[in-house]
Amino acid sequence: MKASTLNYGLSIFELRSLAYQYAKAINANYPASWDVKNLASKDWYYLFMDRHPNLSLRTPEQVSQNRAKSFNRKSVDSFFDNLRAVMDEVQFETLRIWNMDECGLPTVPTKVTKVIAGKGEKRIGTSTSAERGTNVTLALSVSAAGQSIPPFYLFPRKNMKQIYMTHATQGSLGFANGSGWMTSEDFLRYMEHFIKHTGAQAGTPTLLLLDNHSSHLSVDVIEKAIEHSITMLSFPPHCTHRMQPLDVSVFGPFKTMYAAKHDQWKKSNMGVSFDLHHVPLIADQCFDLCVTPKNIKAGFEATGIFPLNQHIFHDVDFAASTIASDVAFEKSTAIGEQNEAPVCSKTLLSNALKTVGPLKVATPVPKSNRGRKPMKTKILTSPEVVEELHVKVATKKRKLEKQQNKSKPSFSKKPKMCAAPVSEDVEFCIICMQDMPIKKTKRNSINCQSCNRSVHLTCASICNNRFTCAQCAPKA
Repeated sequence: MKASTLNYGLSIFELRSLAYQYAKAINANYPASWDVKNLASKDWYYLFMDRHPNLSLRTPEQVSQNRAKSFNRKSVDSFFDNLRAVMDEVQFETLRIWNMDECGLPTVPTKVTKVIAGKGEKRIGTSTSAERGTNVTLALSVSAAGQSIPPFYLFPRKNMKQIYMTHATQGSLGFANGSGWMTSEDFLRYMEHFIKHTGAQAGTPTLLLLDNHSSHLSVDVIEKAIEHSITMLSFPPHCTHRMQPLDVSVFGPFKTMYAAKHDQWKKSNMGVSFDLHHVPLIADQCFDLCVTPKNIKAGFEATGIFPLNQHIFHDVDFAASTIASDVAFEKSTAIGEQNEAPVCSKTLLSNALKTVGPLKVATPVPKSNRGRKPMKTKILTSPEVVEELHVKVATKKRKLEKQQNKSKPSFSKKPKMCAAPVSEDVEFCIICMQDMPIKKTKRNSINCQSCNRSVHLTCASICNNRFTCAQCAPKA
């Protein structure tokens, strides 16, 4: 259990291997069959799970190192301090507290549904429309009252076509850009879509919780939010997997259902490629099953946003962010709680487990310093943040103008080129006394066969392809 809280959970194979190594380390009696594969038997595993009903086999969620380190007590407390300050200043109604986020809907889902096949078959295939899918961005907002607004789609095409939204939910909005990712211009359109369906207006305060992606931080978006009494509060960076309601309770089942519905559509339309205009069709079917008031409310409650609960996360939730040495294992009491351990001191058991344990602390990696300041949770519509954004925009504009001025061609009069000074060492033709060409070739010059001086080919008297100057020629 300690390993799973650190995001390094043990598999069945690792648990059986650990049991065997631990039994050897403390000289415990174990069946001789364990020595064949250096593993505890499967029967021991099943009995172990029966003795510990609080354990179960789970599929873990992949958590990056940045997320594990960023989700710490300091970041969480900073977010809840901002949230409490906002809610103390303005009393938001339940249906005026919203969470917004984006997710990708691929034309080829990464989750594959298991199928029934014959035993012993090595390769089982499944048909897909392409080798790699194309992502369509879905932007969605949900409220603490369990409501949601029609989705907003971004298609990875330069030109928007009407066919893309043929099967979309009524009230949905779709746009296209080259990449399919949210940009500042597209998020401004989404804010207009959000204001239209939530009824946000001056005098009706609304709270919008979202991540601190760069597309959400433009001056135009912030000014439009202030104009309609929308208070925007950002989550701490790399913490949305635990603190954002959409990520906690909505997008997970939504993506699982999307993969299942995609598989059903594929079998009902054999030989037909799943294209971009089919994405809203499948997504619409998943909304009715996954984006439900029950799931939405559960997400707000599990993150402590509504009802407000600043102490929703405990020290065990921050264990992964504090792992830097084997100190995390010294406080473990899991070994002392096992009734099946042989009679010996807890200290000896703990030392034995640390010796054979599968988790080893790596050499610390030096911190990188790329000159970029780490982002924090902010009240994006506060006067301080708005002023900071204006300063950034002005600074960026000045830099851009400087670059443009440097790249512009200069139309000023070119200075007159002074004639190059005549060098005393300039070679001249000894016949016509004119300068010789800089690049001498067989077509414009010839050398005297005696003194090797050069003369113009047109000035020389050549005899038998040979030239002898007047100074070297024999006198009659």
